[in-house]
Amino acid sequence: MSRAALSSEEPEERIAARLEAKCREALGEDPDAKKAEAEELSRSHQQIEESRQRLAKLLNDGTQLVTNIQVAADARETQRRAEEDELKRQR
Repeated sequence: MSRAALSSEEPEERIAARLEAKCREALGEDPDAKKAEAEELSRSHQQIEESRQRLAKLLNDGTQLVTNIQVAADARETQRRAEEDELKRQR
């Protein structure tokens, strides 16, 4: 398998490429195996960081939505109470 297979979106292709690279390394056929493994590790760390950032953004966006709903509910309750007070005053 080629380096393209190591960066494939398909997990099966990446696994097969890694296994083949390990076999070649064990047989002494692939001198670039350590380099390819380091690149794969770098991509893994990059993916982990991107996922962490995406989760943090989702958490922040979700918290902001809930807060906006709370603020809107409080505003409606304040308006309802003001209208209720006005009706009491008019009676």
